[in-house]
Amino acid sequence: MAVNGQYLMGANAMNNHPRIYTLQIGSDGALTYVTSAPCVQKDNQCLAAFNLFFDHTGSDLYVMEQNESDQSNTASFSVDKSSGALNYLGDTITSTFPGDYTGTFFIGDNDYAYSANEDGCMYYNI
Repeated sequence: MAVNGQYLMGANAMNNHPRIYTLQIGSDGALTYVTSAPCVQKDNQCLAAFNLFFDHTGSDLYVMEQNESDQSNTASFSVDKSSGALNYLGDTITSTFPGDYTGTFFIGDNDYAYSANEDGCMYYNI
């Protein structure tokens, strides 16, 4: 899951149909279901979604995915601030099995993000 102060986003992979859920965070910390979006979008074949994270602004959500070719993708979505709805921006293949499953960290200006991973059981990279 990931939080941006206004929304909590979580992923669920039921019956190989992963969805990303938006829950609004109340002033008392209570969560209220708002909406959900399918992980599978026009340009990707998401079989599993995990490791969600926001950029520093909290307006863009990134989701690590596994596709049907055993490749790891990172999909990006913009978050509508008033409704919590997700707008798919695109995705990129980040590695092959066993994949890029680690957190990704943005530097202060959101221009660059970094992730360390172990790809191929012994090949480490950033």
